[in-house]
Formats: sequence, structure tokens, C-alpha cells
Amino acid sequence: MMNDELRIVVALRALFFLLALSAVSTAHAATVEQLVAASFPAEIKVDNAGEPLSESNLDSSYVSADLDHSGHPLVVAVYSNGHRAALSILSPDSGAIVSTTTFRGFGYSPDITLLDLDRDLRPEIIVTFHHPRGGPQAWIFRWHDANLSVLGLSAEDRYSDIFDPTFIDVDGDGSLDVLSYHPGTERGSYDLYLMKDGDLVDEGFVDEVFSALRGTGKSSAQTATFPADENRSTRKLIVVNGDANGNHRAASAVVKINGRTIISNRNLDATVGRVELPVRLRAENTLSLQLEGTDSDAEITVVVMLAGDGSK
Repeated sequence: MMNDELRIVVALRALFFLLALSAVSTAHAATVEQLVAASFPAEIKVDNAGEPLSESNLDSSYVSADLDHSGHPLVVAVYSNGHRAALSILSPDSGAIVSTTTFRGFGYSPDITLLDLDRDLRPEIIVTFHHPRGGPQAWIFRWHDANLSVLGLSAEDRYSDIFDPTFIDVDGDGSLDVLSYHPGTERGSYDLYLMKDGDLVDEGFVDEVFSALRGTGKSSAQTATFPADENRSTRKLIVVNGDANGNHRAASAVVKINGRTIISNRNLDATVGRVELPVRLRAENTLSLQLEGTDSDAEITVVVMLAGDGSK
């Protein structure tokens, strides 16, 4: 009888502890939401003429993260009115605005992604805005020495020209570069940003990148067609298995160029993170990617580009 009573007491104490822990977690989440709402920048709440905007025109998003490995998580919050935006770093401990910067963020429903592009163990902050027409626009920021700075923009740039970005190590130096997709441009479809010396350097529109595909989810199938100069026959196929952080790898995938299988389970599985192979192209080409029998969150990126200096 005593053993039964003891088990009941232990179970009740465990239940009370879990309820208390849940209450603390809920209270903390509510406190962070209140901090984000209270820190909404005044200049984002008005239009260009200084007139107040309605609540329906205002949007915000946030994440909590230990950006500098100090053991003290910070809150990264983005605020938008569809034409202008602000990125703020907030302290959940003091409730203070540690740093903030405003920029020309066009679009709605901003998202925040943390991704370590230069592999220095401190993530960059990627803010993405969505548009009713066209691909998402991205701004990329660095948080270093308690300061926010924007990457990939020169002094004369007023807004980001990074759209629908693919994050992939193009030049094989270990850091993540950015392919910005601009369909229908005469100079090429991809604007290439290389990560060099801690900044994203805009290499301009490049014809070295012919096509890029991203497949996510179980049995996801993607197809793209693209032209190429047959006189420059040496090309390189880069396949990155997993997301930009190396997680969510696919167990099996098939990549074909013009119906010929280039990648299969013979040279790619969940243990393989990256494959580079030479490929030959025609004047007109079809690239296809099929994820097979894999998890719903698996991801693969395929890029076709010139090999090395583009020599034959």
C-alpha cells in the first residue's frame, strides 16, 4: 500500500513539474512576442508622406538564436510595411533594442533564416520577402561585434537584387555562394554572388551557370530545359545532397541530362553530401531530378555550369 501511495506522490510531483515548465515556456514566448510588438519601429508604421498605416499593412516575424555563441540568445525581428523594412536585434533579458537597421524591403510575409555562409560558426541572417508576382526577394545580413551589416550590396545599391536564392558552394572553397534567379534576362538567368573575405561579391549575370534545380520531399520531381554552346563541351554537374546546413539528405535520387542517368543510388545516398561530375551538353538540353523513397524533408540541389575556366 505504501508503495502505491509513493508512486502516486512521485507521479503527481512529476506532473506539477511539467505543468510549471510548460507555464514558464508559454510565459517566455508571450514575453518575446510582447517585446517584438513593443519594438515595432515608428518609421515603418508610416508611409512615405509620414501618414500612419493601418495594421493590415504591417507585418513582422522573429526568431530567437544565440548569434555569437555567448550563451545569451537574442531575438532577431524583421518589420515590414510592404515597401520599407527594419531588422532589429533585441535582448529578451533587458528588453532593449541592441541594434536596428532599415532598408528597402519590397514584399510581404517576411521570413527569417539563419545560415552560416562563410563557415565561421556565426550564422548570417537571411530575410526573405514574398511577392504576388515574381520570386521572393532576399536581404542578407551579418551580425558581428554587436553591429548589423548587409552583404552583397555595393555603396550605390539602394535595394537587394537577390531573388529566389540558391545557396551552394559554387567554387568549392567550402563557403556558401548565392545564385540569384532572374528568368528571361538576355545576360543570363543567374546572378552569381561569391563569398569572398567575409562578403558576398556580385560577379554579375553569368552564362557559366546553365541550370539549377531544387527538389524537396518524397518522390519530388523537377525538370528544366536550357540551351548551351556545343563548341564548349566540358561542363560540370554539382549535386548537393541536403539543405545548406548539410541536414535533410536524400537516401536516393536520380539526375538525368537528356535522358541519360548521371546520378543514381550507385554514386549518391544519405552518406554522400556532394558530387561533382563532368557532363556533355547539346544545343538544347533537359535536366531532370527525381527524389525516390526518401523522407518528406529531404532536399537536393543540382547545378550545371562550366568546368573550371570553361576550356574545352
